[in-house]
Amino acid sequence: MRDLSRPSERLGNVLTAQAAAPLSLAALPLDTRRTTVDEFVESSTRRDPFFVREALRFLDFLVARHSGVPHLPEVAAFERATLVLSESLALGAPVPPAPDLPATVVRNPLASVIAFAAPPDEIFAALVADRPLPDARSAEHWLLVAPNLPGLARPASAFEAWVFEEAQQPVRPFNHAAVRGLWRSGALVAAG
Repeated sequence: MRDLSRPSERLGNVLTAQAAAPLSLAALPLDTRRTTVDEFVESSTRRDPFFVREALRFLDFLVARHSGVPHLPEVAAFERATLVLSESLALGAPVPPAPDLPATVVRNPLASVIAFAAPPDEIFAALVADRPLPDARSAEHWLLVAPNLPGLARPASAFEAWVFEEAQQPVRPFNHAAVRGLWRSGALVAAG
């Protein structure tokens, strides 16, 4: 293990953890947040100099330590998806899709569809305001994260989630509003 007695090294690790997962950390009670960040810092054998890689490592650590916390896996998946997508977009703006669907499409590896057990906007609002989280509900609520979306995310329908899942391998798209919406969002790209 590293000697984290140097204040600047420890502070860097703490700040990375806090910046990487503000919503995921907010899902934990305050004392648990501090303990979790401390455990992550203490368990780190080395600090990755690249923020996103270190942030992803922290999100994995957080979910592994607190998998039973309601909504935490979904919130962490959202933060992971936006971190990866933001890093990619920092290297260049997404190419706008062609107006017409190609013969085959596949899902964009930078896009995600995340299933939540309550409306994501309610969960995020509660986390930001430090209010109790909404109860899990029986229906799934889908959130699409894709490069051509304002704010990088929007609600998705169950049908869009199904199409996105089916497009793990190249598929022939059919002319449907949901498919066209996924195409325009950048969640689907031309295969091949």
